[in-house]
Amino acid sequence: MIYAPVLIPTLCRYDKFVKCFESLNENTWAEYTDLFIALDHPKKPSHKEGYDKIKAYCDDAINNGRVRFKSVTLILRSNNLGAIGNIESLVQQTFQKYDRCICTFDDLEHSKNFIQYMDEMLEAFKEDKKVAMVTGYSYPVNWKTCKNATVVKQNIEGNIWGVGFWKEEWNELIEYLRRGELIKQFPSAFRSGKFEEMTDWAVKDYVNAVVNGAAVNSLLKRVTDVSLRIYLSVAEKYAVMPVVSKTRNIGFDGSGAFCEEITFNEDKEVSSSNYRFDLQPIDSADTFVSHVDYAFDNKMNCSIVDRFDKRPEGEREEMLARAEAYANLCRWEQACLNLKANIRKINNLIMRIKKTL
Repeated sequence: MIYAPVLIPTLCRYDKFVKCFESLNENTWAEYTDLFIALDHPKKPSHKEGYDKIKAYCDDAINNGRVRFKSVTLILRSNNLGAIGNIESLVQQTFQKYDRCICTFDDLEHSKNFIQYMDEMLEAFKEDKKVAMVTGYSYPVNWKTCKNATVVKQNIEGNIWGVGFWKEEWNELIEYLRRGELIKQFPSAFRSGKFEEMTDWAVKDYVNAVVNGAAVNSLLKRVTDVSLRIYLSVAEKYAVMPVVSKTRNIGFDGSGAFCEEITFNEDKEVSSSNYRFDLQPIDSADTFVSHVDYAFDNKMNCSIVDRFDKRPEGEREEMLARAEAYANLCRWEQACLNLKANIRKINNLIMRIKKTL
């Protein structure tokens, strides 16, 4: 077995970091695992107190033997890299030595078998080039799977709430996104029916990012939940996912860079916008047993996610209409470019003929 290092980027959310760290420290496979903590530099004075507390906590845990991990490395950033910059830099640093890694955020709590699950799945699927990642998070829905399945191979959700990557797949993904391929591939993805494989949320995010002209600074060019669930469909890739989640997100309180605050209303129907993610049940077993559902019905389970997300009636149709209009516009623009290119070729040919007369 190859044991992947675990990476935690953090800054100042002390209470959340402690919960994340302690849950990982209780993992049955922590003793085989190297842990890297990247503490970003405070960007403003309000970050300093939490930053200092996290640094002191890590120093105390390491120096006083309260760590079950094989090793712990605390990386102190000399300048603020931001949430995405910190994790991307940490991953690249890690891949100088390792061929795989497990990334988590400081607002995630993990099952005791999270590391075992990640290591075993990273090893089991390392030769499957259709698999881009292994995620530890699973939506709180009743997935339709084969009997006794604990793991599925799917292209619905590319969630990064506890995720594993291989070096080769990570570099391929990074280059694909940085080149803006999701933006370039939008018209062909629509015409080839890729949108039918996406959840309502993914379709909305994709259309808004590209059609609204927000693509230059959009999350489609970085490794995010938004880009990955679209990437899986457009690039025809898959993510390995547990049937029962190995992680829960305790960051939907407005304290993070990307998770919005969710205000729970017990009088409203349960949905992704009215769910206590911080109380989501996760796998309680000490060890992980693998039973992979290779016949997972992506289309049927996509509809299950859509029912939990509960998008407004008619919204998907509206998004698809906008996508079609944009795809047609791109086709006409390309036709015009081709026409201009042909005209230039004809003019050049005429000039050469004239010179010979």
